[in-house]
Amino acid sequence: MTVGGVTTTTQPAAPRPADSPVVPRPTWWREIALILVIYGAYTLTRNTLPAHTARARANALDLLHAEQHLHLDVERALNEAVAGHGTNWLSVLADYTYSLTHLGVTVSVLVWLYARRPHAYRAARTALMVATVLGLVGFWLYPLAPPRFFPGLGFVDTVVRDGTWGSWASNVVADTSNEYAAMPSIHLVWALWSAGALVLWARPLWLRALAALYPVVVVLVIVSTANHWTLDAAGGLGALVVGALVAVATSRRRRVP
Repeated sequence: MTVGGVTTTTQPAAPRPADSPVVPRPTWWREIALILVIYGAYTLTRNTLPAHTARARANALDLLHAEQHLHLDVERALNEAVAGHGTNWLSVLADYTYSLTHLGVTVSVLVWLYARRPHAYRAARTALMVATVLGLVGFWLYPLAPPRFFPGLGFVDTVVRDGTWGSWASNVVADTSNEYAAMPSIHLVWALWSAGALVLWARPLWLRALAALYPVVVVLVIVSTANHWTLDAAGGLGALVVGALVAVATSRRRRVP
């Protein structure tokens, strides 16, 4: 442009920040309703699935034999290291990490995505829900008794032994919870999802580093408290991978980068 004999150039518009929304933020009350419905259906379905005790125990022994063949049977060693000779600070820490962080961390990351990263929220929420539903399918098709059901093999249920508050494995809710819903590990599904969201979209390096370590801690906790086999964690990883693929495909149809 020439103004008064002086040629000026128009500066291009500044690029959109990477974390700014490219799609409208979903209506908050609809999202809360959707999440409550999905979580309620998950809990109800999980806890009302038939408890095929004999089949679940047989599946567990078969799984253990497979782990032994693959040299993945680290459950007893980790359980002995944490259980010790009675209640101790390490077992109590593992117990409450198992019972409290599972839901608390996941909900916190979901709310953070909604509030601070709306452009990523829909896809992330879809991945989480699909992976959780796949978990229900796994519980139905493959009932599995966790290691704590085999004290004869040397396993100690530290969550129950230490009187942990708020755990589905405690005696308070044992009668209403399906205790053979172990494959895949939803604990790890949600931990991997939370870590992935923070690694991808959080800014502070220290937070991303802690997030990357979180699933490792969860694996150690769910195995050392005798609530999951090692291969349950592999099943959780597989469920989340499928959920992520579905979320990517859905996002592309909506033209969301």
